[in-house]
Amino acid sequence: MKITAVIPAYDEQENIGELALRLQKSIDDLQIDVDIYFVVQGESSAVTVLEDLNKHEKTQIRWTYFPQPLGVGPAFRTGFQNIAPDCTHVLTMDADLNHQPEELGKFVECMHDTSTDIVVGSRYIPDGSMDGMPLWKFVLSRLVNDFFSYTTALAIRDKTSGYRLMKRAVVDAVGIITVARGFEFYLEFLLHAHETGFKIREVPIVYK
Repeated sequence: MKITAVIPAYDEQENIGELALRLQKSIDDLQIDVDIYFVVQGESSAVTVLEDLNKHEKTQIRWTYFPQPLGVGPAFRTGFQNIAPDCTHVLTMDADLNHQPEELGKFVECMHDTSTDIVVGSRYIPDGSMDGMPLWKFVLSRLVNDFFSYTTALAIRDKTSGYRLMKRAVVDAVGIITVARGFEFYLEFLLHAHETGFKIREVPIVYK
């Protein structure tokens, strides 16, 4: 297994270094290969952080820099177009430390033990949780997910989670046909994947 981690980062100069190091350690602990690719947007100081990491740490991080925000969908599509040629799986996650890299082992285990094509980190299944989220934001997120549970064929609970591990074939088939620019990209991607016949499972995560 070789994972390309595609991570959009908009004005995340204070978090990007910690995320890269924690992700690298988690991957090392799992004894698999990783290719970390950031789609950096906004303040260019985030690029300086990544340059310093490549000089002084064993990480070798790639990135593309855009001074202006692209939007969630275009940022991910940029990343999908730049995954390593030899990668077998693609990881997506937030750059703001909401998603914990240390939980990646659950995704890999689920991928190995089942015939699934996409593993989604879920806040809304047993053992999943949200730590520190304002009540109004929690309620809004649940309402959105519950609404789409009634109006789509997707059975998974957390349709808007961006913490996902996918087989390369999923990104090759689905990534190029998405058109959404904002956060609706997350739902659009899963809908296309479901309609294409890819299998989707959830594992619990702690969202901070």
